Amino acid sequence: MLIFYFLIKFLNQRCSCLKTVSEMVAEQRKILQCFSAICFILISQKSVLIWSQNLAPTFMANMTVVRVTEDAPKGTSVFRIAAEDKDGDPLLYGLEGELASVYFTVNSTSGDVTIKEAIDREIYANSNDHFGITITVDDGLNALVKKTLHIFIEDVNDNAPAFKGLPYQADVAEQNEEVGMEIFKVFASDSDRGNNGSVTYEILEFIPSDNVELFEISKNGSVFLKGQLEFARASIYQVLVKAVDQGKPEAKYSTTRLIINVIDIPNKPPEYLSSVYHVRIPENLPVNTVIITVTAIDGDRGINNPITYSINGTSTFKVDNVTGKVTTASMLDRENMEELITIDITAFELVNGIKDLSATATTTITILILDVNDNKPIFYSMHGTSTDTFRAIVPEETANGMPILHIFAQDLDQGNNGTFGAFLQGPDSTAFNLNRNIVYNEGMLTIQVANSEALDFERNDFLQFQATDADSAHFGEITYQLFGSDSVLQTFDVDPVFGVFFIKNKTLLDRETRPQFFVTLQARDGGGLTTNAQIRISISDANDQVPVFQGNSYSGFIKENEVKNIVQVQAFDRDQANSPNSEITYTIIDGDLVKYFIINGSNGVISVVKPLDRESMDVSLNGIINLIVQAKDGGNPALSSTVQVAITVEDVNDNGPVFNQSTYFVAVPEDQQDRCVFEVRALDSDVTDSNRLMTYRIEDGARGQFIISTGRGELQQSACIHVTPETRLDYDGGPRKYRLTVAAIDFGFDPNTGYTTIQVDILDANDEAPILIGSSLSNVFANENGIINTTIVTIQAFDPDTDAELHFFIRGTECLDEKGRKMNSSLCKNWFQLTERSGSLVYSGPVDRESVQAVLLRVQVVDYNTVHSSNMSEEGHVKIIIADENDNAPIFSGTENRKVVVLEFVTEGLEVAVLEATDRDAGKNGAITFHIGEVNFTVPGASPVNKTTTESFYVQTSLNSKYMWEGSLRIKNHLELSLKGCWKIKIVAVDGGKPSNTVHHLLEVYVVNGSSKLQLVFDKLPGTVLLMEKQILSILEAAVPGTNVVVSKVLPAIKTSNLKRTIMDIYFIDDKGIVVNPDVIRGEIEKNVSALTSLIDLGLRAVGSLSSHLKSDNKANLHRVISILAVANITSVALAVLLPVYIRQRYQRKLKAASSISVAQLTSVKRNPMVFDVPGTNMYTTEGSNPIWNKTQFIEVTSCFNEDTCSDQQSLNSLDDNPIADEKDYFNIREPNTYKYQEKRGNVFFISAQKSDSENSHEATAHNFLSIALASHEERKCVGKPKSGKMINLLNNRRLNGTDL
Repeated sequence: MLIFYFLIKFLNQRCSCLKTVSEMVAEQRKILQCFSAICFILISQKSVLIWSQNLAPTFMANMTVVRVTEDAPKGTSVFRIAAEDKDGDPLLYGLEGELASVYFTVNSTSGDVTIKEAIDREIYANSNDHFGITITVDDGLNALVKKTLHIFIEDVNDNAPAFKGLPYQADVAEQNEEVGMEIFKVFASDSDRGNNGSVTYEILEFIPSDNVELFEISKNGSVFLKGQLEFARASIYQVLVKAVDQGKPEAKYSTTRLIINVIDIPNKPPEYLSSVYHVRIPENLPVNTVIITVTAIDGDRGINNPITYSINGTSTFKVDNVTGKVTTASMLDRENMEELITIDITAFELVNGIKDLSATATTTITILILDVNDNKPIFYSMHGTSTDTFRAIVPEETANGMPILHIFAQDLDQGNNGTFGAFLQGPDSTAFNLNRNIVYNEGMLTIQVANSEALDFERNDFLQFQATDADSAHFGEITYQLFGSDSVLQTFDVDPVFGVFFIKNKTLLDRETRPQFFVTLQARDGGGLTTNAQIRISISDANDQVPVFQGNSYSGFIKENEVKNIVQVQAFDRDQANSPNSEITYTIIDGDLVKYFIINGSNGVISVVKPLDRESMDVSLNGIINLIVQAKDGGNPALSSTVQVAITVEDVNDNGPVFNQSTYFVAVPEDQQDRCVFEVRALDSDVTDSNRLMTYRIEDGARGQFIISTGRGELQQSACIHVTPETRLDYDGGPRKYRLTVAAIDFGFDPNTGYTTIQVDILDANDEAPILIGSSLSNVFANENGIINTTIVTIQAFDPDTDAELHFFIRGTECLDEKGRKMNSSLCKNWFQLTERSGSLVYSGPVDRESVQAVLLRVQVVDYNTVHSSNMSEEGHVKIIIADENDNAPIFSGTENRKVVVLEFVTEGLEVAVLEATDRDAGKNGAITFHIGEVNFTVPGASPVNKTTTESFYVQTSLNSKYMWEGSLRIKNHLELSLKGCWKIKIVAVDGGKPSNTVHHLLEVYVVNGSSKLQLVFDKLPGTVLLMEKQILSILEAAVPGTNVVVSKVLPAIKTSNLKRTIMDIYFIDDKGIVVNPDVIRGEIEKNVSALTSLIDLGLRAVGSLSSHLKSDNKANLHRVISILAVANITSVALAVLLPVYIRQRYQRKLKAASSISVAQLTSVKRNPMVFDVPGTNMYTTEGSNPIWNKTQFIEVTSCFNEDTCSDQQSLNSLDDNPIADEKDYFNIREPNTYKYQEKRGNVFFISAQKSDSENSHEATAHNFLSIALASHEERKCVGKPKSGKMINLLNNRRLNGTDL
């Protein structure tokens, strides 16, 4: 009735503005059509129309704070703007603010906000990790609604720790710091929050390690000394420090190196840069000439104290005590000193300027004195006295070749410098010759007679005369007598008478002893006269003398490889000169290496016929060749003698050092230290030490990794190759092969060099940790339900060591969901296993993606062959993403078959029911589509009729906000709902897998009359009632056996109220598919006390039905509804007919009002200046003022249509008949009275002993406008036309109020 009231008022206002009758008629016609439509909607839908203004939308209460993770990728939906509009207007959502435009985009229709640019939490660390944006909502009618939304950024572990204060360096004294002492502290910061920013530290490695744990680090970064440091072992340590945060699921880390410098302390003696020193110098060096420099350094590399030097055991040389330069202290004379000299140099370490006698080192210098030609030949007598004058007595007619003088000659120089020539000079030099003209260093010179004829004393110095006696007779008698030496007289005699000269003793004749005798033969005559005759007796030669060599032995010198005369042997034969008996022939009859020599048979000169090789000679000869030379005369028989000739073969440096191999192959472990890794030896075939001994050096290829040291003495023939101190071979990081060129150099005057190559192969020592190859640790995909022992991926590791024995293990398993969050590890613990030797990751159990979406394995590779005390290992993580298989069928959210109801009057596209289904599979396998599989219609008492699937219904598939697939069953326009019955529809859900999985759900749709529903009122929120729905239905089905309970809808009772009231519309359908009368159901419920009590415990507050309001005891309510509809139609017709009459009356009232003005001028009120109103009219002096008459605003309606027949009293208040109450009165009539009762009225069962006004205001929620009107009419007991006052009573009824409408 309120609607009629406002409609009539609106009609009057509209008509007052129209100028013509036709316009007013057309406008009234439109208004009546609207009125008729409203009446039809009200009656058919049983709804209540409430007059109100449009309200602005409001944000939901939770639109204050939103949390967003900083690693949310672009395009990710992070939250939804939630707002509601009481009027149901469509809403548009938006964002405002600079930060909002940078980071977010919004779907203006749905309100979904997605990431536009990734947010970095660290930027907003100083603002408590949050910033604000403005969200907006607009309904198109009201002003834009804004609200500040606080965005809190959730931290993720996206920052690795960063070390501060780099580089790190510390100085630590060797053997001086206490073990356990803190030597340094590192610090790394992580800009993440919480555990993501909590940093701990660990030492990964330190170089060199030497298999000794020297350092440890605490969790706060303090580095402690764990063992003593030695500078000699390592002067620098590189400690690799790792800083790792505690982030999940994967921690981040960074590394840096701490350089620890070991400070040396003085505890090592000096060390020479060379182990052996050799030098060759000529003997004529000036004094103070530097011959060599020795250098020693402090054995403590980090201290480098000064070094001073001293020389021991010689005055010939001296050393500079600071520089180590060795110089000559005096003139050298090789001939008066040893050719090879060794001297010792001692190095002292100066500590604070004072010699530290405990820190000394001595080295040896070998000095070879080289000869220079600084000496001339010297002649010596046979007594060893040097002289330049010799005397010899030579008889005349001395035979040729007869030696007359022996002279010893010598040159103290060596080699060619000591070789000299000998010659005879002077006027008589041609009478003599020398046995040799070349002397090597020293030799015997023999002067021999070369021309005996030149030695004739008489011819040169004496005269010999002979006399005869001419007397005769007695005086002429001559007697002979010999006068001479006793030897002559013993040898010869003369006959005194005859003068026969004869040999008295023949044995005394020896020509070689005395080839001539001189005797005086005296002839004495008788008269005593004498004469003397000198008789020379020459002894004829007989070959009785053996050739005699002038020397007992001969020696000669020759350098190897030379071809020349060496020595001359000379023999003399005392037999007659120039006779065969004295002619000597020389031959070499025996000796060593005879084939290399030849002798001149006539002069005895021995020569070399081919070069000698000193090195090929028998060692036992010691370089001396002994020859037996024979001198044989020409007598018959011939006589001979022999002499030994010793020929010294002088070694020359004609052989260089020779290695027994041109290339050596050596294998050296990479951890080799402080030992001789290879001994190399070269041989020099020269026999003298100066030519044979050698020194070694590495010419090329060492790369600083190797040094060579030469042995001493006989050990100089060998050398040892060492790894250079302070270095370390590295098979993995350095060269694996070295090709060393080693040279051996002898000490000869013209040094020879020999070369060899040493191929050094570095052997791997298992000292490196294995490394997991990153590519094999990348994310891998594993199919769920994979075949056991099938390989998924092979974890690969690299170990630079050649003999590495790698074993693979799984050290930890983490189960993860789709968002990477940890789950119970027991879910996937036994899904995978790692083959220990091959690293193959295989299935070990059934894999189910629906329970676990990813598995994070912590894998470890261990080297079992490491040389370290503990196995070397490395850990890594492998993330296995479980690939989905279509092994799950869709599942409907409700397992039981569902029953729904459809009212008789529906429109095309009406949603009958919504089915939700999920599929645990992912992607296409989990995408669900719905369709109708089968449809049949059953009418009570008739057989089911099959329908085509496209004939009556269709299904729309969508994805709802809960990420569940929805199938919306809707009606087609040609569905015949006039037939009451049951539609049985099989809804089929099919996933997108190949092959697909299918499930179906049977839906029973009942066509019902809206009046058959039963309404239950609960004092709970709708969400709570929905949670209790199954419990409520089970109670109802138990209370009314044999029926199926179908819930039509659950709605809040009053939207604008803060009370928790919910209405549940339900239908009861029997086994035949017929809807049971709700009054019968209500009665059954009332009878079942236990069911009713259970429902009350669940919050039931009222039970009602629409049919009970439509049916009174005498069915009067139904008639009233029909009457109202008839009156409405009649009224519309009457208005159209009587409208011209109404307009005419309106103008008559205006004329009457004009006449009233003139009458009002005569009243006392007009004379009152404080009164500005015109009585009897709506005219007023102040705009906005109310009428001045204090009359009742609701005047009973009369049937008086002609104003002339009505009293003036009825028209005094206004010119029109549509007065309304003010706003205060209008809302006052809606306030309910306080009451306390318990009754059953209007077929509504109220359950309450005592209720508050606010509770009672909603007791009639289950009734619509018509039921309220019928109940009110029944209470008035009148059939006539309702009065306006009666309408007020209806609205002021204590049981019903305007809000309930």
